[in-house]
Amino acid sequence: MSPDLHVPGGMGNELRRSKQALIPNPQYFNLDNAETPGNRWLGHAELLAAAYMGRDPASYAEAMKSVDAKLWSDTCQYEIDALHKNDTWELTKLPPGRKTIKYKWGFKLKADGRYHVHLVAKGFMQIPGIDYDETFSPVAHFESLRLLLALAALEDWEIQQMDVKLVFLNGVLDEEIYMEQPIGFITPGTETKVCRLKKAIYGLKQASHTWNLQFHCKVRFTTDYEDHGFGGIG
Repeated sequence: MSPDLHVPGGMGNELRRSKQALIPNPQYFNLDNAETPGNRWLGHAELLAAAYMGRDPASYAEAMKSVDAKLWSDTCQYEIDALHKNDTWELTKLPPGRKTIKYKWGFKLKADGRYHVHLVAKGFMQIPGIDYDETFSPVAHFESLRLLLALAALEDWEIQQMDVKLVFLNGVLDEEIYMEQPIGFITPGTETKVCRLKKAIYGLKQASHTWNLQFHCKVRFTTDYEDHGFGGIG
């Protein structure tokens, strides 16, 4: 600052504030979201209740109490049937000295109106060196996908998309992992038994790793089969 410039005492470092009255943005502050008809502010409980409306169920009990309980129940049954069809676990007594990991039902109402449910293991309860060792699995980079699509457009290739349902259920586990039976689907007379996992399910630390190993073995077997002149596998 120039020494010739005179600044009144006490004014050099003060921020100048506008004396104009502040007007709240009507997009965020209006009768619909900030005040009740009685000109009363919404309390914390009311705000939480408003945020709660329209969200997906957070638990199985909550889903069974919702207005869509029948649809959620049918979707849960579909998930359980898929797990049994893939021979995902077997019921057994928990061996001495072993602990079970817990699970969680995940509920999601898709944008297209489909009800989606996953039974997910709580992998954070797994113990390294006991419940799992290796967790690495390769991931395709988006740049690689863009390159393939660009080559397909350039060479006029045909692109096909394939979706493997319940993909992680195809990975065979080497570790001995026990999980609690899912609520709502406990077979009468087996209440004291637990699920000994034979296949990986979503949420396990090694789920993607075991699926990659399974997929790699299948691809390698197919390649070796064709290299020896036996043709493709139908």
